[in-house]
Amino acid sequence: MLEDLKRDFALSVAEVNILKDPATYETYKYLIPVIVLENGRIIAARFTETELRKALLEVL
Repeated sequence: MLEDLKRDFALSVAEVNILKDPATYETYKYLIPVIVLENGRIIAARFTETELRKALLEVL
């Protein structure tokens, strides 16, 4: 999904291993996958490409 969106948006993707930090793990363990947008909005768990595309357009 992110590869498709990279064609339309300038995305910077960073994978974070939540197992390396107990606090991060506790925060996100039930929310994976998690996407944090530049405006701080968090999109988590189940989302469609359409929902993510809409959120990305709101940031622009």
